[in-house]
Amino acid sequence: MNPIKNSSIAIIITFLVLSACNTSHKVKINGNISEAIPGKIYLTEYNLTHEKVIDSTEISQKGKFAFRLKVFQPQLFKLYVNRDNYIWLLLSPGEMVQLSILAKKDTFSYTVSGSAYSEQVKMLNDTLEATQKKLGQLKNQYILALLKNDKNAEEIAKQYQQTIEKQRKFSIGFIINNLHSPASIVALYQQFNDSLYVFHKTTDLQYVKLLADTLSKYYPQSNIVKVLCNERNKLMEQYQQVRKQYSILSSTKAEIKAFPELKLPSISGDTVSLSSTVKKITLLTFWTPLDPDCRVAMNTFATLHAKYQNKGFELYNVAIFDDAGYWKNMVKKLNLPGIHVIELGGINSASLKIYNVQQLPANVLISKNGVIAINLFGDRLENEIRKNLIQ
Repeated sequence: MNPIKNSSIAIIITFLVLSACNTSHKVKINGNISEAIPGKIYLTEYNLTHEKVIDSTEISQKGKFAFRLKVFQPQLFKLYVNRDNYIWLLLSPGEMVQLSILAKKDTFSYTVSGSAYSEQVKMLNDTLEATQKKLGQLKNQYILALLKNDKNAEEIAKQYQQTIEKQRKFSIGFIINNLHSPASIVALYQQFNDSLYVFHKTTDLQYVKLLADTLSKYYPQSNIVKVLCNERNKLMEQYQQVRKQYSILSSTKAEIKAFPELKLPSISGDTVSLSSTVKKITLLTFWTPLDPDCRVAMNTFATLHAKYQNKGFELYNVAIFDDAGYWKNMVKKLNLPGIHVIELGGINSASLKIYNVQQLPANVLISKNGVIAINLFGDRLENEIRKNLIQ
């Protein structure tokens, strides 16, 4: 056997293996932009918390462009066609992606092929966009109905909440059916607006944990999976702290000498503290103007306020909402009494976390000595108010 010949074969095999490994990590993106204005487009890497530009290229006179990059595990990217429009790409090693983009003044759309996860992300974004459009229409209808004293306002508000819940159920279904797909991370982080996530309930923590536990086994080195796992750990720690806090607040044996302070902007623009409203007892309420259940509860609280205000009962109403103007008009429209303040942080509002609010409406009955009761409604709430006013 010729040792030189064998050595040559070994070198060739090694070269082919290395070449194959190198090629398997390459991703090719070829695209065409209809009616494009020649210029640069930019590709950024996005890991859910940070974004950085990694490449750019010129659009040809014919609207053609191409990118070449290396991807070792599924990674999320944004392709900026112009300042206002971009495309989400969730790329895997070895993919050859084809993009066809329409970018007019008032129209932006695209198709993607050659990247299964990118196709899933597009479907998720298209579905959410349709939901956002419907929510915008319902919100406008609701405002008009209120201005006209139309009895259909309550039904429109109900449809608004049903639309939100329909999107949430769709996203839950997608995650359950695609636990091995990193596109489920995109579903998990989608938002209706700057203050409301699709997954906005405390119980949704289970989907964060389920997805992080699953994807970390398949893509342990993926940046977006690492961020998701960090988020899971942080949320689980917060959850345990909240549970501990709730057990203290809800314990009938615990002697609570103080209540967590809140200082929030009122309708007049002043900052009003919760403690300043406590004469004898104050009902701290949490609500959102678009929810019919919240409005029913607020009317009930208004009745109690009229009945017991002169005996030292006050309301400190915290609106969790993203539109201060709409909130002010709703308070006046419903003729709601008490102190009205707002927190614009949505589900991330500090007050919700401080008082462990898991769903709206919610309330906390407070005296100068501390928390009396949590989430009492109807006769139970009135009986507790009456009992503490007599003392």
